[in-house]
Amino acid sequence: MLSANSLDELLGLGTLTPEAAGFLEGAVAAGLNMIVAGGTPAGKTTLLDCLASTAPGTERVITPRGGLRARIAGVVADVAIEVAVVVRPAMR
Repeated sequence: MLSANSLDELLGLGTLTPEAAGFLEGAVAAGLNMIVAGGTPAGKTTLLDCLASTAPGTERVITPRGGLRARIAGVVADVAIEVAVVVRPAMR
């Protein structure tokens, strides 16, 4: 199993193209809403960790998941919140 902690590491693994990494980094910098979806084990949490590593420390990152456990940038939190409560307003 491969792992990465930054977009540069994903580039090095050949997971992302330079264009895709630049687009994603720009989207984070612009504060755009994103949805990361995929099957098990597609690398969703790894990608989210890498994206979160590019966000300024003043930004909040919300990661609704089917389960109650989320891990982002080394922070683990157990939460109980309906996904729709978070996603609907984020899509506006």
